Amino acid sequence: MFVARQQVSTSSTDPRSGAACIEAAMTLPLLCVLVFASIEVANVIYLRQSLNIAAYEAAISATKPGVDTSTATTRCGEVLTGRGITNYTLTFTPQVDEDTPGGTEVQVDVTSPSSSLSIGPLWLFKNATIRARVKMVRL
Repeated sequence: MFVARQQVSTSSTDPRSGAACIEAAMTLPLLCVLVFASIEVANVIYLRQSLNIAAYEAAISATKPGVDTSTATTRCGEVLTGRGITNYTLTFTPQVDEDTPGGTEVQVDVTSPSSSLSIGPLWLFKNATIRARVKMVRL
């Protein structure tokens, strides 16, 4: 036996017919801003963690006996290049060479602009410089 179905027609006189479209138009820009702001914050957190790791690795290399800053600079470059960061500045205080005595406190600073890993317009961390500092005693 065959049962006929009734067709339901929607009338354009319904007052809620365009509500979903208007709601989407109102909330979509806010949703896009939240998504891109979250990505920007995640990139800055990643950059800061990368600089911390690079400063730590450079400090370990610089505080070994008989090593100068060239070895530590190379190690810092390896870490940051592996993480996709090429725009950075590395400084050692005091300047370390083979004759630096044991017990000397060595400070390593790594800085990078927040634009190093940005994927969009910088409006959240505009002109920000991220820095990592590590202090270790030379062996």
